[in-house]
Amino acid sequence: MSPSETAIEPAERFVHVGETALNVAEWPGDGPPLVMIHGWGVSSQVWLSTAPLLAKHFRVITFDLRGHGRSGRVLADHQRITWAEDTVRLMEILTPDGAYVVGHSLGGWISLVLPSLAPGLATKIVSEDPYTGPNSLVGERTRGDASRRFRPDPEFVEAATSIEPIAAQISEQNPHYAPEIVERLAMMQFRLDPELVRGRGTRTEPEINHDDTFAQIDAPVLLMHGNPDKGGIMDEAEAARVASMIPDVQVAHWPHTGHNLHIARNFDFVKAVRRFLLPK
Repeated sequence: MSPSETAIEPAERFVHVGETALNVAEWPGDGPPLVMIHGWGVSSQVWLSTAPLLAKHFRVITFDLRGHGRSGRVLADHQRITWAEDTVRLMEILTPDGAYVVGHSLGGWISLVLPSLAPGLATKIVSEDPYTGPNSLVGERTRGDASRRFRPDPEFVEAATSIEPIAAQISEQNPHYAPEIVERLAMMQFRLDPELVRGRGTRTEPEINHDDTFAQIDAPVLLMHGNPDKGGIMDEAEAARVASMIPDVQVAHWPHTGHNLHIARNFDFVKAVRRFLLPK
């Protein structure tokens, strides 16, 4: 790990949000609360390079979505909206007076849905290369790098008794990844609920209208997106379309970065988030 990851240690605990418990990590800090929401198939560990830096300015809270990391498993009737409802319940417990929210990918979608479920709970939103519905490029298989196209095999993940075979597979498919990144990704996949890999929990109820939820956003939004040719899931046209529906929005296009802006350009990402949330 880098020094930035070990300088501040978070306190971890489980928080019950109704029918399940979520694994929560909180970094000590005297600033305003900042809730960070990870994407599909990983866990809150994706924020280990950014959370300690942001903790210098915020009370940073990260957590594992249901079915990810150490949080509870998905149920038979799990839907994508369930993750957003879990997040609302968690924030009502930990940040009842509201909080800044940063979300990536699936977490970016959750961040944009929160205002329609609980107005006022998210006071400012940073949505990083979010899933936005049928116009998203999340289903594409011909553009971007292998890391975005790869979906772990459920039987392989379920049969693994350690992270070693998963790490070997990730390393083979992504030879440019540093060993510590491979190990972290392997651990996140090892802890992933195989039911999610089989397709459960990736749908949105038919009555959910993405565009209506965007129009209901009652907080300033920084909409960040990368380059689809490098793995991003939001192109410029979709970013402009979504931004046109949000009352108070800034758009930041990072053409030299793919889907994981917070990893590829960690320090730039932290600076952008800080400037937006705490302008001088």
